[in-house]
Amino acid sequence: MSQGEDAESERRHYSYVVTLRVRHSDIDPRDITAALGIEPEWTWRAGEARRTRVGTPLSGVYKLSYWYATLCEAEYRERGLVEALNELLDRLSPFREYFKSIRSTGGHIEFFIGWTFYHNSGEVFEPELLARLADLHIALSLDVYNGGSET
Repeated sequence: MSQGEDAESERRHYSYVVTLRVRHSDIDPRDITAALGIEPEWTWRAGEARRTRVGTPLSGVYKLSYWYATLCEAEYRERGLVEALNELLDRLSPFREYFKSIRSTGGHIEFFIGWTFYHNSGEVFEPELLARLADLHIALSLDVYNGGSET
């Protein structure tokens, strides 16, 4: 690796977690699990009593059904975010019509990305990547964190 590549790698050092999130007015989260073949980390169905992650009851009921699963997490040095997103889109492309049906009935699908930077950094999302997201009806949600400087 050249000195310039070392500097670029250091400048772009970040980590990320990509989750797939689905919200819908009445879908059964078990149907999403069955359709995608991905085990979720957290789900609830519209109309169910609200609860914490450990099952403690909360007041009220859920207004929307919700399903989410972590699809990948990595450091930039292992695999850049754009590369990871393209791989995930390849993996999820067979579900295009399923995602379309969710969206057409008022649902929302997104990649939620928790993105931690350790230095001034960033990434470029080219039109081709954004077009692939749009084609699969997947929104992109970025939650950016300052990780401070690594030691």
